[in-house]
Amino acid sequence: MAVTVGIASGKGGVGKTTLTILLGLTSAFYKKRTLIVDTDVGMGNVNIIIGKGFKTSIINCLTEGRSLEEAIINLEDRGFPFLDIIPSGNMEERLLNLNKKAATFLLSRMGNLFKKYDVVIFDLGAGANTFLLNIFSAVDYPVLVVNPEPPSIVDAYSLMKLTHLSYGNQKFYYLLNFYQILFQLSFLNFVIFHHQLNLLLN
Repeated sequence: MAVTVGIASGKGGVGKTTLTILLGLTSAFYKKRTLIVDTDVGMGNVNIIIGKGFKTSIINCLTEGRSLEEAIINLEDRGFPFLDIIPSGNMEERLLNLNKKAATFLLSRMGNLFKKYDVVIFDLGAGANTFLLNIFSAVDYPVLVVNPEPPSIVDAYSLMKLTHLSYGNQKFYYLLNFYQILFQLSFLNFVIFHHQLNLLLN
């Protein structure tokens, strides 16, 4: 059964998607079967950053009953045969109010995928809504990406508090990004977190 990780931030532009991809790439490098699920529905960037197009996305699964397996994109041609992604798709007006029901439906559809992977990483959108909160509260590792600036800290705290009060979560993880020597410290935090995951998997 997969270890599940949710990468959230509250505030946008903190490097959440980049860190999600780095975590996925590192996990796949160690030959862990890894799946990145872009749940920033309609506004996700995972497939854009990696440079992969798509024919089927989460949106098709939520609105047309398509299977999640149809949306999986393998990155073997990028040198990472152990890494798959599921893109979020393009924005549509009917998706502006995704709710708890949609999140529950998505997670229930992922049951079989959890058995096929060692690590499943959810890249969650900025802000807070019931769709995001339901997924964030359900993962094994709810991770908040934070920048050393008041708006980022306040928004991350608000998201943590809301998740705790609404779903009872007691434990959260943090990744500090864009601090002093940008990439060195971010990468150090990232390596420490991945090492903990690796210990758990082994």
